[in-house]
Amino acid sequence: MVGQNIPHDSARGHVTGESIYIDDMPFAKNELLVDFFWSPVAHGRIRALDIEPARRVPGVVALFTHRDLHHNLFGPIIQDELLLAEDVVTFIGQPIVVIAAESRGGICLAKEAIVIDIERLDPVFTIDEAKRRQLFIGKTMKIERARRQNHFHGARDQAGAPHAPGAPQEPLTPAQIAKLASLRGSP
Repeated sequence: MVGQNIPHDSARGHVTGESIYIDDMPFAKNELLVDFFWSPVAHGRIRALDIEPARRVPGVVALFTHRDLHHNLFGPIIQDELLLAEDVVTFIGQPIVVIAAESRGGICLAKEAIVIDIERLDPVFTIDEAKRRQLFIGKTMKIERARRQNHFHGARDQAGAPHAPGAPQEPLTPAQIAKLASLRGSP
């Protein structure tokens, strides 16, 4: 195989137009479509949101806002991204309401039926502007490098013995040994 061109398993379908995409497939029995009602502004405060008219749209099965979710944060490493906007939207297209319906038409009508009042706020376009206005994503974290001699000065280990990196260790007292043994679960 080394040195040979191996075609991707879906290459022929893509280049011939024969690939089947999800929108090409017929609906499964009892399948629902899901879409979002998105923020129409780049930055704004949600003053009011009324989804009740959308609930009355034929074929609409469910509507969800952040209040319906047990947990509204997600992220690959740190869960600091909102799934659904809460009080403030920060980009055009930010999801505000999840809509589940039996048809695309039902979703479109539900989107039109949702009533939202958003106070437009000045959008933030640069990192410098966000820093100046103290508009950070998630909580502010700081990574620092400690100075070894100052950071450990006066530190004690689990047994209560003084600890200074690089310094010779004094022998442990019987009381310190007993404390360490209890921390480790030893008899």
